[in-house]
Amino acid sequence: MTASTTRLPRLITATVATFGVATLMTGSAVAADRPATWTGTWSTAVTGAATPPMPQTVFENQTLRQIVHTSIAGRSLRVRLSNEYGTEPLVIGEARIARSAGGSQLLPGTDRRLTFGGRSSFSVPPGAPALSDPVTLPVPALSDLVVSIHLPQRTAADHRWPDFLARRLQAQAPLRHLGALNKGIGGNRLLHDGNTVAGTPFSGIGPLFGDSALSRFDRDVLAQPGARAVIVLLGINDIGQPTSLAPPSETVTAEEIINGHRQLIARAHERGLRIIGATLTPFQDTTIAGYYSAENEAKRAAVNRWIRTGGEYDGVIDFDRAVRDPAQPLRLLPRHDSGDHLHPNDAGMQAMADAIPLRLLQLTGDRVVAQ
Repeated sequence: MTASTTRLPRLITATVATFGVATLMTGSAVAADRPATWTGTWSTAVTGAATPPMPQTVFENQTLRQIVHTSIAGRSLRVRLSNEYGTEPLVIGEARIARSAGGSQLLPGTDRRLTFGGRSSFSVPPGAPALSDPVTLPVPALSDLVVSIHLPQRTAADHRWPDFLARRLQAQAPLRHLGALNKGIGGNRLLHDGNTVAGTPFSGIGPLFGDSALSRFDRDVLAQPGARAVIVLLGINDIGQPTSLAPPSETVTAEEIINGHRQLIARAHERGLRIIGATLTPFQDTTIAGYYSAENEAKRAAVNRWIRTGGEYDGVIDFDRAVRDPAQPLRLLPRHDSGDHLHPNDAGMQAMADAIPLRLLQLTGDRVVAQ
């Protein structure tokens, strides 16, 4: 796919392995009476990761270097990265761009550090793109650029909290008969299907967030053979997305979220499943613009208060307490923060799994389903 419009294009780029580049056209490329505008010089379409039996490519503390061949010239550039098909945050330790001196060799004097919102180390949320700050670097037409991305954390590592829970279960002889099925979806909401506002950097990725939990609960959870318990962690995206990337018309109240949880409880009990509620984790100062506000925090607090004290769930797991900063309880503890102040990192996921009282799972049956 090529992008040649004279506006900031909606570049479609591949996660980690490929990157989109936009240049700021100047000089003879733009008429003197016309302001310089962003336009695409290189792009590629994205695909999802390989699925079994094909092996997944895993990177840990490695730098990936890719050669990008430009189509037009410019004096400044921006790079768009995508985690569009990702299911967990993509942590970038550092990103750089330079002109090529041949192959992957850098042309002296052209190496530039890329920053995203002023930060060189950052996290790309699941299902989302990230657009770099502008970098001054004269780029000839039909030339090669070298994009280098350092990935400090292991990718495709099965480091979500249900994965760590499964390991805890296997370490306890009385619980080894319990399997852990992860039915969570990155960006998923309790009350609304995945949806995003047109004309924004998130436009078009809504379907990746899946159907609402209320609509998929029967097929994804209740239909699982041998299921005896379900752990529910839902609601934070219902709170934050309508003020950031979803239509404002989908804004919901804390009471509506609580009533959605009550629906899950009633449907689980009707099928004889034990259902356990998990508190929503902190998200103050998340890097996702518009996601956090004092009003949204008040909704999270109200939902958590009900989960903890309402007595309607068969048990409670306090994920909020497990990963929050005791000195700033509205924020993730730094060692648990992936970098976007919303998604826990591997250590945070481990802390969440460790916070699950295994006595809640001492039951007969075959599977615990995480929603």
